[in-house]
Amino acid sequence: MKEIESLEISVDKLIDYRKLGTTIPLLSRFPLRIDQTATIQTGDQFVRLEYQGQIKGFQSFFSTINGLLNSPEAQANVNLKITFEFEQAILSQGTELNAIQQALDRNPVERINLAAKVKY
Repeated sequence: MKEIESLEISVDKLIDYRKLGTTIPLLSRFPLRIDQTATIQTGDQFVRLEYQGQIKGFQSFFSTINGLLNSPEAQANVNLKITFEFEQAILSQGTELNAIQQALDRNPVERINLAAKVKY
């Protein structure tokens, strides 16, 4: 039986960043860590933000970044990575993985990088 010890989901396209960012609150019941970098230029303003931590702190950064991205002349490079570290490995066909998939399906991301640490 295959078990998953950790799962890493990441995106680096703006539309996928926004979609995955809106999915994160749906994943709050799982032990996860967020790593985010965003470099945004709007006219003569330049902002670079990095965040590493839990969901609570991420929400305020995500709202701020989305506000900056709404500017018509905004150009951005973004990267968002969510890492799930399970204390006890979860089943590859289990309810936890199914719940993660359902959350991701609510606002589907087109280009996603996925890595899993599997125990046999």
